[in-house]
Formats: sequence, structure tokens, C-alpha cells
Amino acid sequence: NTSFNIGDNLEVGESMELSRGTWTGTFGPTTDLMQELLQSSPTMPIYNDENVGGFAGPTIEYGPVNRSNQVGQLSLTDNEEVRNRLLGNVYAEYDFMDNLSYRFSAGGDISFNESKSFTPMFQMGNRSNATADLSEGRYSTNTYLIENTLTYSQVFNEVHDLTVLAGFTQQESWNSNVNGTVEEFPSNNVRTIAAGYGQTSLSGDESAWALRSQIGRLNYSYDDKYNLMASIRRDGSSRFGENNRYGIFPSVSGSWIITNEGFM
Repeated sequence: NTSFNIGDNLEVGESMELSRGTWTGTFGPTTDLMQELLQSSPTMPIYNDENVGGFAGPTIEYGPVNRSNQVGQLSLTDNEEVRNRLLGNVYAEYDFMDNLSYRFSAGGDISFNESKSFTPMFQMGNRSNATADLSEGRYSTNTYLIENTLTYSQVFNEVHDLTVLAGFTQQESWNSNVNGTVEEFPSNNVRTIAAGYGQTSLSGDESAWALRSQIGRLNYSYDDKYNLMASIRRDGSSRFGENNRYGIFPSVSGSWIITNEGFM
């Protein structure tokens, strides 16, 4: 984060954050890993060198509890998700005079994610997998926000505190994703889309939305005891039809700070 003063009236600044995270193994809020582990038969072995993949699995000889070998599945399944995200904002604020200022800000939230999941051929009792499959996905989201505000603030006779704000904002977002899956590979060690020669599937979609708002707000305080707050905004969304795209939303509120009264 940085900010600079240019002359006596102009301030500019920026903030930037870049992150990258990698998840491997079984991921997702709905995973049943612990449940399967706790319910597994205590007589079921973990390993079996005679099976493809080298792990054992549930069979009738190990008891009626039909739960998978989670140790084997975690060891053989290759799951990875990579998330890249860039958050940034720049602003400029200009003071026309002591009580009147204009602020412009522009921000972005850009993310690009990749996922890969490979399930090899393996034998684990009745939970075997005869056909290896590989799925890969690419997901991106780009969101931008622009804000323009003009603020007037003044104290009259030391008891009347008035702040008035008018502004215009616009936000836009684009989302896209593509996924591909292929089955059957010459070896469990070859884990690329191009190496698959079985059934394939492709899917993807794109979406976008936008918001536009005009806002006005008034804050008034008398002697730091009685406060009045009023606002009105006109919001428009691309998610609605052209004939019903905008709506006007006013609000009014007040407060009394009783602890500032002389009798308290």
C-alpha cells in the first residue's frame, strides 16, 4: 500500500495483493473421508501387493461393513487445485477547498483457477476402478468497480455538523469456465489429456453482469446529540429486463446520544 501527496490539494494511492494457493488430496466441504474411515471394517487390510495399485478393499470375507479403503484412494487419486488471485485498487482525492473534495477510485478482483483430478485403474475389493479417467478445468473471474464521490462537510456555529455526499458507481464482472474429461490411458503413470484414448467430454460456459448506481447521502448532527441520516440511491442491474432495470431506494434514520445531555 502506498499513498502520495502531490501539492497541497491532491492525494493519490494504491493497494495491491497477489495470492496463490495450492490444494492437493481430497478437497471440498462435502468429503466423507472421516466418516468412511471411522466406519471401515477393522479386519480389512490396507495393502495387497497382488492387486493393481497395491491396496486392499472391502469384500465379504472382511465382514458386512462395506466401506472403501480411504488410505488407498487418497494414495492413488491425484487431485490438485491451484487458485491465483489479484486484488488491486487505485484512488485519487482532490480538495477543492477545506470542506469540498472529490474522490475517484478504481478496483479490480481477478482470479484464475486450475483443477486436475486423475483416478487411475486399481483393484480394491468391490470398490475397484477398471478405467482410469482424468478431468481438468480452467476457471476465471474478473470483477471491476469504479466509484466517483463528491463530499461537502461543514460545521456551522460550532453545533451544526453537516455532511453531504453525491456519487456514481459502476461494477462489472465476467466469469468463464471450461472442463474436459477423458477416460482410458495406456498407463497409470501417463496423466495428460492428450494421452487418453477413450470416451471424452467437454463443457464450459460464460456469464457476465453489471451494476450501476447513483447515490446521495446527508448526515446532520446538532451539538453532537441529535443526529439525522438520510440517503437515496438509484440502482440498476443487468440481471433485470430493460423495462424494469432500475429501482430507487430511500432511507431515513435518526439517533439521540443521551449521554451528551447536560442532565446526565
